[in-house]
Amino acid sequence: MSLAGTRLRQRQLRAAVTRRQTLYTSADDNRVPAPPPDTSSDDLKKPFDDECNKPMDFGRRDLSFWLALVFLVAPLYLVTPLSWAYAAYTARRLYLSRYNDVHTLSSTLAVWEWALFVYCVFESLAHYARNYKSRVPQRDMHELQLIFTRVLQSGLAPKVAPNAHPRPQSPAEPLVSLKYDDPRASDFRNHFRLWFWGAPWKDITRESMRRWLSWAVFDKPLSEIDKMQKIAVEEATIMMEKRAGGRLREDPPEGRDHIEPLALTWDPVNVWSRPGIIYVVGELLNRSSKWYLEWKYSMVEREYEGIGYLIRDPTPNQIPAHSPLVLMHGLGIGVVQYLLGVLLLMHHVPTDRPILIPLQPSISQTILHPTHVLPLSRDQWVNGLYRLFEKLGWDEEGVTMVSHSKGSLIHTWMLKAYPELIKRSCFVDPVCFCLFEGDLAWNFVYRSPTNAIELIMKYFAATEPGIALAVQRHFDWAANALWFEEIPRARDPYYAAYFVGGKDAVIDGWRVRRYLTNHGVDENLYWDPNGQHGQPVFDKKGLKALKNWLLASEPKRPAPPSDSGIDSSDASGWSESEDEVLDCVIPNRRRP
Repeated sequence: MSLAGTRLRQRQLRAAVTRRQTLYTSADDNRVPAPPPDTSSDDLKKPFDDECNKPMDFGRRDLSFWLALVFLVAPLYLVTPLSWAYAAYTARRLYLSRYNDVHTLSSTLAVWEWALFVYCVFESLAHYARNYKSRVPQRDMHELQLIFTRVLQSGLAPKVAPNAHPRPQSPAEPLVSLKYDDPRASDFRNHFRLWFWGAPWKDITRESMRRWLSWAVFDKPLSEIDKMQKIAVEEATIMMEKRAGGRLREDPPEGRDHIEPLALTWDPVNVWSRPGIIYVVGELLNRSSKWYLEWKYSMVEREYEGIGYLIRDPTPNQIPAHSPLVLMHGLGIGVVQYLLGVLLLMHHVPTDRPILIPLQPSISQTILHPTHVLPLSRDQWVNGLYRLFEKLGWDEEGVTMVSHSKGSLIHTWMLKAYPELIKRSCFVDPVCFCLFEGDLAWNFVYRSPTNAIELIMKYFAATEPGIALAVQRHFDWAANALWFEEIPRARDPYYAAYFVGGKDAVIDGWRVRRYLTNHGVDENLYWDPNGQHGQPVFDKKGLKALKNWLLASEPKRPAPPSDSGIDSSDASGWSESEDEVLDCVIPNRRRP
């Protein structure tokens, strides 16, 4: 290349760098920074070479997947279609037998054939899947804007030291235009693209983002929202670009269409075939568990305003030394899967301490229960539990609530509506944190299993009709997302505890751990880097730690000086200024 050509090339590079720098804005600028220009210079293409612009690697199926498929899932999956075939074949034999003068209708089949035929008819009737429409309640526009702003503010605040006195004020962080190479923007891009099937960020268009926002904010297709809602979606798209550190592309890559985002409450309900005998066995096991708890520990099953529950209530002359214990179970097959943990608590928790276990038939494979495919709404749960606590006389002292997995969503609703009722909170494998990042939806609904654990979870839980409908048609992520500042005394080891596993197949345990530690959680975080989903409530180590937390005595702390500006009722340092922030960000929030 000639000297003149070299100098021309250098001037072009300097001009390109200058243009690139002017595209980024400062924290005080309301404009949105554009992505780096696409030039042939390797230096200028570095921002497009980061992790978020590579397709996500979801792994390959290992040997355990095929073993579980061949010897467990496939045989069960085939029971229903084979039952249909045998029922049709036998019905035809019975129909033709009416022309036979030798054998009567009853003698056409052997006893075992009659029994098999009846079972196959049962299997044919027991298999069902209903295409329900979304039942997520519509929200006020102002409330939606505040919630969405809170989502974008998450992760902007710097990490708080465990012993720092001021409570983390994430909602107070200003939403500004980040630079493309800002680590906070890079982390946001890299994880948020999970809502777009893990596609490279550079392939996500503004149209795709609008479609996702239309679902996430209004639970409607983009073509069905009104003019004001379209304006809100456009404003939200600009805010997303600010948070991500650059503008999204307008047109998709050549030869491709706009990426269709995950829309949990719109996409078809994912239900797999399963034998009806599974429901029969599950019902028998649950009934046996309830009978045993009633016989051994005097627990009784009752119902109040549509909420079924098991309760061990002490005699009137017993005065409990600890607050009543409320256990919110997760999805699966009901109480029987938590029987080991319940028995351990029954053995160690003093008999004068009340224990309440609300039942959730919609996520317990209780096929004959009327709420199996029509779960109670958030308002029904919150108002019902509140009035139940009042009836039991627990509303003044408050309760200790322990929730596992999906049970943490009801825990979240109670904290948002009546935080004064929840004296202590324990979250085990919580699905309520970092909910906006998409890990829960992807892992539980959309991911293709790659190992035995994922396949078993997919077949026995995620694709069961009641559970699938509860998650894919009744999932209100705005109401289900719990923010750290909504947990009273969230960093106090006595009042709050968090059990999280690093190998959780449902949530991203590492990101939940980071979210909690960034807000100052330290000694009350029970972290197991090799922990699986449900392990803390099934294995000896986790149950022992949970038992010790529940039986801990309330520490005596000196009240802070009256002029310190800190409410003496909250030893973790909840200041009045932070209350004002929460009132702005979380409307209708009640505090004691």
